Amino acid sequence: TFLIPLYLQNNLGYSALQAGMFFIPVGIIQGFCSPTAGALGQKINPKILIAGGLILMVLSFYLNIFLSFLTEKWYIMMSLYLRGIGMGILFTPLLTLSLARISVVQMAQASSITNIVRQMGGSFGVAIFSHMLTQRTSYHTQRYSEALNYTGEIYHQTIDKLSFFALQTTGTTEETAKSLAEQLIIKRLELEAYIGGINDDFYIASLTDAMEQYAAAEFIITEIRQYLNTKNIPYITENSY
Repeated sequence: TFLIPLYLQNNLGYSALQAGMFFIPVGIIQGFCSPTAGALGQKINPKILIAGGLILMVLSFYLNIFLSFLTEKWYIMMSLYLRGIGMGILFTPLLTLSLARISVVQMAQASSITNIVRQMGGSFGVAIFSHMLTQRTSYHTQRYSEALNYTGEIYHQTIDKLSFFALQTTGTTEETAKSLAEQLIIKRLELEAYIGGINDDFYIASLTDAMEQYAAAEFIITEIRQYLNTKNIPYITENSY
C-alpha cells in the first residue's frame, strides 16, 4: 500500500492529499466486500474465498509491475480496486478460520494475538520492501548511468536543447544553463530508476502472493480429497490415467 503513494508523489507529482484520495474508493470497496464475504462464508467453503482473494491480490500486484511516467489514472485505479476487492474477501474468512476452533474463554486472547501478528507482519513487510526498494533503485541507477552515452551525439543534442531552453526561460549564462541541463537529465534518470525499484517490489510481492495462492490451492485440494474419501466418492488422480 505504501508504494503507490510514493510513486504518485515522487514520480507523477501528486500532492499528499491527492495521493490519499486515491485510496478512499479502495476503503469503501473493502468495507462493502468484507461483510459480503462473511455472509458467503456461511454458505460456501471459506477457503474458496481466501483463494479468490489471493488471486485478485496477485493480479493487482502484477498490474503494478508495469508502472511508468505514462501510466494513466484509470490503470492505477483498476489495480487498486482489484486489491480492495481481494483484501475484502480475504481477511474476513481468514480471520474466521483462524478463530474457528478457539473456545469462548480463549477468544479474547486469540483475537488479540491475531491482531498483534497482523500488525507485526505489516511492519516487517514495510521494512523489508522499503529496504528492497532502496537496493533496487540503486541498482537501476547504476545500470542507467552505465547505459547513458555521455559522448554520444544524442546526449549532446539533448544537452544543447535543454541548455537553450534554460537560457530562454531563466536568462542565465551558458555554463549555468548547461549545468541545469545536466542536472535535469540526472534527475530524470533517478526518477526512472525509482520507478524501476517500485516495479521490482511489486514483482516480488506478486511472486510471494502466488506462492501463497499455490499453498492455499494445495490445502483446498487436500480438504476436498479428504471429504470425498469420507463419502467414498471416487476422484481423478494422476494415476487414474
